[in-house]
Amino acid sequence: GKAMRAVSEDRDAAQLMGINVNRTISITFAIGSALAAVAGVLLCSKVQSVWPTVGSMPGIRAFTAAVFGGIGSIPGAFLGGILLGIIEAMAKAYISTQLSNSIVFAVLIVVLLRFIVPQFISAVTNVITIVTANEDKIAAFVARLGLNPEFVTSKITEFTDWVRANLSLIAGTAFNTVVSMFSSVTD
Repeated sequence: GKAMRAVSEDRDAAQLMGINVNRTISITFAIGSALAAVAGVLLCSKVQSVWPTVGSMPGIRAFTAAVFGGIGSIPGAFLGGILLGIIEAMAKAYISTQLSNSIVFAVLIVVLLRFIVPQFISAVTNVITIVTANEDKIAAFVARLGLNPEFVTSKITEFTDWVRANLSLIAGTAFNTVVSMFSSVTD
C-alpha cells in the first residue's frame, strides 16, 4: 500500500527510496484486474445473462459515488457510495422502484453541475487570463518563427473575446455531451 502510494506520487523519488517501480505498477494492475474479475463474477451471478453493456449502470453508480465522495479519496468514495445507496433506497421506497436508475443519474448530474462545470469555467477563464497577460511574449515568439505577430495577436484577441462571450454556451455543450453519453448508456 505504501509503495503504491509512493509510486503514484513520484516515481523517481520512490525508485530512489528502493521501491521497485515496475513491480509495484504490475502488482497494482494485477490487483485491479482481479477485483474487476470478482466484481464481474458477482454481477453476472446476479444478472444470469451477459450483454455488452451489462456493467454500465454499476459503473455509473461507482463513478457517481467516487465523484460524490471526492475523486482520489478512498474514504470519500466509500462515504459517497453509502450516501448514494441511501439516496437510492429512499427513492425506491418513497418514489418508484422503476426510477432508481434515473435518480442515480440525477444525482450524477447535480454533482457534475456542482463540482465539474464550475472548475471547467474557472480553468478556461484562467487560460484566457494567462494568454491575455502574455500576449506580447506570444507575439515575440511568433515573430521569431517568422510569422506576422500582428495577425496572430489579433486572432488571439478574437478567440479570447469569442470564448468570453460564449463561455456559458461552451460549458453547457460540454455538459450536454456528458449527459447524452450517460443517458444513452442508461437506456
